[in-house]
Amino acid sequence: MINLGSGPQDIQSIRQYITNRGIQYPNRYRVEFIPRPRLKAKTGLQKCDMYPLSMNLPEQSVSNIGDYYYTTPRSIPTHVETGMILMNFILMKDWQERDFFEKWMHAISYGAVNQQPGYDPVGSMPYDEASDCTLSIGLLNGNSPAGYNAIYDYSECFPAQMTPVEFDSTIGGYATFQVGIVARSVKIWRRSSSSNVGVDD
Repeated sequence: MINLGSGPQDIQSIRQYITNRGIQYPNRYRVEFIPRPRLKAKTGLQKCDMYPLSMNLPEQSVSNIGDYYYTTPRSIPTHVETGMILMNFILMKDWQERDFFEKWMHAISYGAVNQQPGYDPVGSMPYDEASDCTLSIGLLNGNSPAGYNAIYDYSECFPAQMTPVEFDSTIGGYATFQVGIVARSVKIWRRSSSSNVGVDD
């Protein structure tokens, strides 16, 4: 429930309350992929900023197990599960964004960057190498280009899927594609606190 204090709870008070707290704009975000040493050594991928056309912060759910012994059945929470992070990109003429994810995916599946589907694999990449990357999503402050309202750092992440790119002689505009990223855990920082406010392992 919104607490407006002891003053009158009229529309002007509500507007002032919102103005004082500020709002998060949906078009103010920054995405950064930070490959760690093991992934960099196998793929050559480097730290980079990306500018997705749109993206989502994934859902989070609490996994639970059933307790049916000597009691009324109940669910016991065990850990937090993070859903897939979906990002939509404009396909640029140099194909750099799609190349980044294709190189990563091929290295995971075929054990080497230069291996392509149809060739004999040299051995799939171990999990600790394939997921040796942090995805950092910064939600920017609307009043300051360099300020963040929140930062979500997803660890042990890798691209799990990439959608087809549609080409059609009857369609104008630009081509797009979507990437789905999965991650093991997330650390969350808020602007109002100097330390992380949540860690999901």
